[in-house]
Amino acid sequence: MKLRHELQKKFEASFNGLKIVLTQDKSVKGHFVIASLVIIFFLWQEVTLTDWMVILIAIGLVICLEMINSSIEELADFLQPTEHEAIKRVKDVAAGAVLFASLIALVVGILMIIKYGGIQL
Repeated sequence: MKLRHELQKKFEASFNGLKIVLTQDKSVKGHFVIASLVIIFFLWQEVTLTDWMVILIAIGLVICLEMINSSIEELADFLQPTEHEAIKRVKDVAAGAVLFASLIALVVGILMIIKYGGIQL
């Protein structure tokens, strides 16, 4: 019974984290809007299971990294409210991870649009 209670608390905390980012974080909200549009677009296509997995992994990677980036930024701002070079580097690297994943996701999206949108190269 204790294990079930602990597991329930962990899930509650996890869902609370999702609620926080979806209601308070503009960057995460923006990524969810873009992800929703991408998913809606590809629902109209005859996308293979493998391509759906690639699309969803790309979307998930970007959103997860944005959530981690937001957590790092909030914690860093709490611990060091004033400008600090080391904190700036940490925040820049986290933001760079989101940018890199976003660029990869963009390439995946473009390749899928070419494949399913009938665009010839």
